[in-house]
Amino acid sequence: MKKKRIEKIVDVIPDVLDNQDDLDNLDDLDDLDDLREEPNSTPLRVVSNDITLGNRENPEEPLRFHIQGSFARSLASTFFLAYIARSNMSMLNAPMAAMTGLSQIAKSMLAIAPLISGMMMPIPISWLVHQNGGIYEIILMTCLSSGGMVTLSTIAAVADLSKIDSTNLTYAAIFVSNFFIGCATASTFLFIDTLKWAPKKKMVPPIQTLYNFFIDSASVTTPILILYLKYSGYFAPLIGFSFLSILGSFAATFLFKPSPYNQFKEKFSKRQARIYALEYGQLDELIGDQDTVSFKLILKENINVLFDRRAIPLIPTFLSAFGSACFTRLILPQVLVAGFGLQQHEAVITSSLAYLVAISTRPIAELIIRHWDKESGGIRVHLLGSILMIAGALALTNDIPNWALYLSLGTFNIGYGFNLVTPSSIAIAWSVPTNSLLKDFNPSNMFSLFGTLGTLGSIFFPFLLGLMVDGAGKDGYQYFFYVIVGLIAISAITMPIIDKHVRDKSSLGFCGRFGAFFTHRPNLVEEEAAPVRQHDENRVYLENFF
Repeated sequence: MKKKRIEKIVDVIPDVLDNQDDLDNLDDLDDLDDLREEPNSTPLRVVSNDITLGNRENPEEPLRFHIQGSFARSLASTFFLAYIARSNMSMLNAPMAAMTGLSQIAKSMLAIAPLISGMMMPIPISWLVHQNGGIYEIILMTCLSSGGMVTLSTIAAVADLSKIDSTNLTYAAIFVSNFFIGCATASTFLFIDTLKWAPKKKMVPPIQTLYNFFIDSASVTTPILILYLKYSGYFAPLIGFSFLSILGSFAATFLFKPSPYNQFKEKFSKRQARIYALEYGQLDELIGDQDTVSFKLILKENINVLFDRRAIPLIPTFLSAFGSACFTRLILPQVLVAGFGLQQHEAVITSSLAYLVAISTRPIAELIIRHWDKESGGIRVHLLGSILMIAGALALTNDIPNWALYLSLGTFNIGYGFNLVTPSSIAIAWSVPTNSLLKDFNPSNMFSLFGTLGTLGSIFFPFLLGLMVDGAGKDGYQYFFYVIVGLIAISAITMPIIDKHVRDKSSLGFCGRFGAFFTHRPNLVEEEAAPVRQHDENRVYLENFF
């Protein structure tokens, strides 16, 4: 039966224009390696980006295909677009620190406006990127973000942002502009398809580390630039960044091209496209099988993961980690001005340096996990980060001098830098299958849920801060840090407990239905080793997403 299916695939390949439906109806790709070894398989001749596909029916007229773009061009475009997206979301940091006419809840709502639109992106956009590269949808989102930037710049030209009131239309216009600015979050998901170009798998981790640091650095530099470029108002710096945002849209249009596999899919069936992409030089483990999963199934699996007990301790972890990131990146300047008495320029510089400490800690945490805590995925590193966050947050609940304030912020952000890395690495470790029941399980289909949960934490924290401060005055800042301490403590206590359970029993990772555990012991029979190997090849997508 297997031999017949191989012969069927081989016979159909040359008819790339007439028999694509036959290929689409084949059941699986288990025999692709055998297919490439068949003497009758179609040869590829690659010269630069021009590819000649053998045509068995008419060898004298081979099919020609041109691969557009390159890994370097797509990588440069992705870096630029993602940097601009993160920069746009940090535009109002400096102005909000000086908006004395707004209540804390009003300022928090402005801060979370781009996050609300950004929260809608992870699940659908990551699915689209796997399907076709997602370039057109992402260009549309970037254009909407550019429109929001231009609108915000126009408002800054006709109104004094530091004197706006939450009861007038100017505030509503700024909120709507900020909402559309958040649409640029979609551009960060181009990175998933860009990595499919990578010629070697070992290139992925360092590129990802550089990518994370580079785009996060936008939240460090942008508020400072806005602060020192506002000679006669915020219009000049805002319109300058608006121009860069528009330029980013054009750059993506001309520079970014989908990975070779997605380009082949535009002309051939998925099965032929995979074969041609592998022959072209793409890696099978980087291509993955994400495009075979329907959007409905992804939504279903994302909902199911909420009922898995292994996900329960990760939810407060993501809420606290991403929420702390939002706190430092977006609302810390206003907290330092209103709650700790710093001047605007002091608050903006302090918050930017605090975030620089956090993003500099992330690669260190990854290195520590890789060499010290790889088996558990970072449980011990997570505990260390939790202790540092709790110590820093508790110190911030007291009236302390400026030197202690800076020290506490540094301690807090070092800890949250650790905890920004550990949830995804721990989740990967917990998802390793140990029996053949998980042969088809690919957890990367559902990890976009955690991106959504993280963004939800980023929205929840500023909103909660606004309610506490408006209700309790200056004491609300102290209560807010107690909430952070509580979430971190829950995570620090439950993570080791669940990890011990995973170690003691055969784990379904995040595939469990409504919290059910499969208690099969690991089977070390050689025939059942394949699922683990298959999973290890797919792990790269979990790492890529985060």
